[in-house]
Amino acid sequence: MTPQDLDEVLEIEQGSFEDPWSVDVFTAELRHSWSHCDVLTDGEGGRVLGYVVFWSVADEVHLLNVAVDPRERHHQHGRHLLDHMIDYARGETARRGRSVLLD
Repeated sequence: MTPQDLDEVLEIEQGSFEDPWSVDVFTAELRHSWSHCDVLTDGEGGRVLGYVVFWSVADEVHLLNVAVDPRERHHQHGRHLLDHMIDYARGETARRGRSVLLD
């Protein structure tokens, strides 16, 4: 995710949640070294289909936010975003937790 993605990300955020994150929250997350803000794009025009925000702190990975464009749901995009986060956690040797099992 880059600052240039924020308009599309905010549109998805607002269409997905009753209490959406603001542009300031996303901007703060983009600045944190421990925060990972990743987008899934269509690969053609670069249109954002969804995003995931997670923290990597010590040996833990914490999911903060994930959403898929309401028009693009039911195409496994959310699954791809979560798999991306889990693959990252495995690569960073995150310990096994109660919330998400990495095995």
